[in-house]
Amino acid sequence: MLHQFADAADDAPGCRAANHSATLRTPWIRGFTLGLPIVWGAAYLFLQSPVLMVQIGGVMTGVFLLGTVVAGWYLRKTETDPRIYGSGLFDAALVVSSIAIILLGIYGALNVFGAFK
Repeated sequence: MLHQFADAADDAPGCRAANHSATLRTPWIRGFTLGLPIVWGAAYLFLQSPVLMVQIGGVMTGVFLLGTVVAGWYLRKTETDPRIYGSGLFDAALVVSSIAIILLGIYGALNVFGAFK
């Protein structure tokens, strides 16, 4: 049953390019999947400071949240069929959630450095 959805997706406009893009992304995803845990484990062995690693993780989570907002707006503008954009209420909800995510990312990064103690 799942391959029926995949076949239908292949027939959608612009999906052939997406499949090619997925082919190019796969080696990068595999590399990060293998490499990042090794780098993180090595960092733990050499830094030997779990608190510092948690702080690094907190900062990177804040960066990731900001990247998620940017990616969401970019994909909405470039990859979403205009017929399914949604209403003004959806736009307002997207703006409010984007602002909340940005503020959470900034708060998380500042909290790591002790700005709220």
